[in-house]
Amino acid sequence: MKASKFLIACFVLGLVMAVVGCDSTGWTPHDRATANTTATATIATTATTTATTTATTEATVGAWTPTTPGAMPPPDTTPTPPTPEPIDYTAAILSATKGAVGDRAMSDQISYSPIGQVATVAFQCGAEDLTLYATQADIVKIAKAVVNASPDVQTINVDAYSDATDKFGNTKNEIAISTQFKRATVDEINSDNFDPTNLPRVADFYKEMIKF
Repeated sequence: MKASKFLIACFVLGLVMAVVGCDSTGWTPHDRATANTTATATIATTATTTATTTATTEATVGAWTPTTPGAMPPPDTTPTPPTPEPIDYTAAILSATKGAVGDRAMSDQISYSPIGQVATVAFQCGAEDLTLYATQADIVKIAKAVVNASPDVQTINVDAYSDATDKFGNTKNEIAISTQFKRATVDEINSDNFDPTNLPRVADFYKEMIKF
């Protein structure tokens, strides 16, 4: 009797599964199609993510990226080239000044400063030709000589010294004319045709300290 009931139950269950379309696992065709679609989409998403990660990794190979927040990049170990020492043109300026006015060049007051590339020159006015015209001509001659001898010089200070006697009868050697030139100004001067009396209007700075 019990075997008959079991057989009847199995028969009824088979009829129900046949009606709803279930297979032996209990899945309907709709359920199986949905599961297959979901599995396919999951596989495609995983493949896309893997490809993107691989491409990103390949693109950043060799580039430094911090592994933790606040991480510092590795130190730059590239050697820094040594800074070249500035050229001292003092000797060249002294030689150029002596070439222009001879022993009247005041060696102890001739110098060059790489800061601003400034040449400073001093000389004694001619004792035999102590005139304003001759002194102005010497200044121009010196400025041209210094520029030609020192390619880095951008500013030239030229001071002419002379003995001067004050009203008390005291004689001192002091600046008679103080001048300053920019290199561009000296470059414009044509020594062959230049009139020294135009110096006050040509120099970037010009001042007469004593009367000739």
